[in-house]
Amino acid sequence: MKIGNWKKTLLVSLLIILALHPFITSVPAGDDAAIMDEATTEPLIPSPFYYDKKISEAPSAVYDSTKDRVRLDALSDFSLQWSQVNLDGFDPVFNPRGLNNYGVFDDSLVEFNGLLFAGTDNPNYGPEIWFYNGDGSTTWTKVSDMPSGFSFLYGGEATQFLIEFKGYLYTGTVYGANAPVKENGQLWRTNAPVNGNSWMKVFDYDDWLINPQAGAFGDVLSAVEFNGYLYVSARATLSGKTPPHAEIFRSPDGLIWEKIIDDGFGDMHNLWAYPFAVFNGELYVALRNNADGVEIWRTNNGLDWEQANINGMADDMYQTHRDMIRQLMVYNGYLYATIRNDFNTAIQDCWLEVWRSQNGTDWAQIGGNGLGDPANNVEGRGIEVYNNCLYIGTGENYTSQARIYRTCDGVSFSEVTGGQLGDSKNHNVVALKTYDQCLYAATYRYASGVGGTEVWRYCDADADGIEDAADNCPQTPNGPDKGTCLPGSDKAGAVCYSNADCVIGCSSNGICDLSQQDTDADGVGDVCDNCPAHCNMYQLDADKDGIGDVCDTTPSCGGCAQPICEQQC
Repeated sequence: MKIGNWKKTLLVSLLIILALHPFITSVPAGDDAAIMDEATTEPLIPSPFYYDKKISEAPSAVYDSTKDRVRLDALSDFSLQWSQVNLDGFDPVFNPRGLNNYGVFDDSLVEFNGLLFAGTDNPNYGPEIWFYNGDGSTTWTKVSDMPSGFSFLYGGEATQFLIEFKGYLYTGTVYGANAPVKENGQLWRTNAPVNGNSWMKVFDYDDWLINPQAGAFGDVLSAVEFNGYLYVSARATLSGKTPPHAEIFRSPDGLIWEKIIDDGFGDMHNLWAYPFAVFNGELYVALRNNADGVEIWRTNNGLDWEQANINGMADDMYQTHRDMIRQLMVYNGYLYATIRNDFNTAIQDCWLEVWRSQNGTDWAQIGGNGLGDPANNVEGRGIEVYNNCLYIGTGENYTSQARIYRTCDGVSFSEVTGGQLGDSKNHNVVALKTYDQCLYAATYRYASGVGGTEVWRYCDADADGIEDAADNCPQTPNGPDKGTCLPGSDKAGAVCYSNADCVIGCSSNGICDLSQQDTDADGVGDVCDNCPAHCNMYQLDADKDGIGDVCDTTPSCGGCAQPICEQQC
């Protein structure tokens, strides 16, 4: 069958558009857009300093025709229920704006003035800052725009952190290696974020570099409050050809800064300082070291420092391969570190290791290499404590499986996402944050020139192991992880983990509800039902005495000039 000329023209046009699509979805980043890793000559895709190895493209996957989301046959036994709470890349105009927001990295999720703020990796339009009110919708509000349509952070690669300090919200950026106009690391602040004009620059690495004309650059990497100061860790170079070195600054007010570490703690192999943690009254910082293995230093006054670990964490075959720490986190009396091990070149050059210490100096690995899956679990950049459990974000070798693991005993880990974050472009969970009784997870999302970070959340306000949307008492525990003593128990209303928690002395008068018991089948669990033996799904209580209308002998409703009583269903 012959094809008409107009059909031939249309077919050719479509093929040309498809072929050019990767080249027209982002602003050109300049001749030196491809950063080179210190140990290789492999160019990087557009992303900040922290991606050091070439990232492979995602494999093919089977898609639902209605949405670009991978469908999995089954969730893992330990899966929690996650839901996406943003549009891909935040922006309703996905192409070209939203697709350039590749990720929300590390410490770039923070609560400020009752709202959740997120800073993005966006070298083409400038890192952006958005906020969310936790209402469960996908609507976020941008507070970084300038009249030009670009962000006030234009020229930077990404926000590396957001932090509140003395009533102000601060954001720090890394050098815009892939930006059309390149700016060194900067620090900005505001106490009322509305748009780009509401922010003020309070630190610029241009003011500290010795030789910026020769290509010297600086990154602002992490921040922490300690003993009344805001500390900022960084990396800088003396010229465009010299290796970077670690630096640390501090300020009592966010305006006047002093450099307290200038030489990588005396070791030329300490390439940068990142991240911080405050543990047992001391300030800790990690130093990337490719030659001898990662270092951890600490201070009790900000000026006098000592090394707190063995280089590379242990004197073993992996010592020099444990070259950097992604995150530090305090949990249940221990300081935890997520560490990159780049030993196995057959699996993308790295796997995740988790180490912990009770005194800051004696460290032990837990969870096994890659948390039991070294071929797929890398990075560990997102980390957070939620409902007394420690959560760590990771990914499946930059392919299609962003993952989250958790431990509630500090030692054993289980994967709790079960493929629900499975988008072929979601390579990793790179930020985790607790906000409004929910755990939020942000992904790094990039493939073939298209990004669009995603934010997911899991909500279990009462920490009973039942997600709020499925919990018949979302504010009162009655699930497998934690329960409440039923009415009639010796300790009615007390939090419990077994029937023994609900009795006094040798009594047997106690039942701990760990199974969503709902005697009257009204959809409200017995432990929070104001009439547990009478069906009253609306839970009306006219006289506000805690007893529902349908079982209250004096309900103060149904009479003259009184409200209508709820009827038993």
